[in-house]
Amino acid sequence: MFWYNLCKFLLYIPSRLIMPTKRIGQKIPKKGKYIVTCNHQSYLDIPAVGMYVNRPVHFVAKKELRKNKLLNFFMKLLKVVAIDRDKPDLSSFKEIYKVLKNNELLCIFPEGTRNRDRKEELLPFKNGVALFALKTRTPIVPMFLVKKPKFFSRNRLIIGEPLDFAEYYDKGIEKDVLDEVTRILYDKTLELQNLDTKKQKNK
Repeated sequence: MFWYNLCKFLLYIPSRLIMPTKRIGQKIPKKGKYIVTCNHQSYLDIPAVGMYVNRPVHFVAKKELRKNKLLNFFMKLLKVVAIDRDKPDLSSFKEIYKVLKNNELLCIFPEGTRNRDRKEELLPFKNGVALFALKTRTPIVPMFLVKKPKFFSRNRLIIGEPLDFAEYYDKGIEKDVLDEVTRILYDKTLELQNLDTKKQKNK
């Protein structure tokens, strides 16, 4: 992650001026593998999360982004895992498993696409996060970006407690199990948003 750390170092001060974001909640544990999840509103979610999470993060992004040569260059540089959202292939799974096997962080946006107009606070979650978490026996850390990231606009990134789904590890990768884990993750993510709303009202 040399290039990732170098970019983060060079962008540390500019990012705090351009996208000032307050991190609320605990830091992600310094050691161990985790899947971090976040609501998805724009492409700026990636730098917003990357700059304010306390460890290097491998992001999962749709493979279509690789068609842009400049984006493809940076995706390779920063170890972004490109995946076909409709039909994930074996090489993508292997990359994801490699990241987690090395006790690193993997970030997935479980809505699967950008929630641009936010008519709903969260779009329905896909089962991909649950699948990877159960297959690799990895805890999930839910996060919530309060506002759509914009330049020179203050924001808040709420980080929740790690969710351990060990009780589901031996139940098999069945649809009902994936649905249950996904539902829990969805509810916990909504709780983060509701917690922020209550705090703002009490100020």
